[in-house]
Amino acid sequence: HQPAGVANEIGVSADYTFGAFTVSGAYVNNASGVKGDKENFIGVAYAMSSTINVGLNHYHGTNMGNTTTLYGSYGMGAITVKAYITNNDLAANKNSTVGGLGADYDLGGGARLSGSVRPDFAGNTSADLGVRFNF
Repeated sequence: HQPAGVANEIGVSADYTFGAFTVSGAYVNNASGVKGDKENFIGVAYAMSSTINVGLNHYHGTNMGNTTTLYGSYGMGAITVKAYITNNDLAANKNSTVGGLGADYDLGGGARLSGSVRPDFAGNTSADLGVRFNF
């Protein structure tokens, strides 16, 4: 027996890559177990070259509104610069459009130094810096 307002989550997703394009889509009913919360996502990415990538994502959630994000990255040797701009239509947002900037520096051996600065929809700005290991 489930508590009131809780339901089984059901989701489906698919990805397809053709050439330099990747298309992704997803749908979830009763997201996170919240009865009636529906979420869907569609995204497309384009690898302009081995060092330049761009993409566009759109997300809609019953309780999260519509979010559209344009993003890209550009690699220059050991450095990759990443940026995005995103818009969310929830009336409670202090800022409806925000963007962020980040960079990775390849340290070799599967390790990289990563950092970013990004504001959020509430008007706060966050920054991070760290070392990431990929094995």
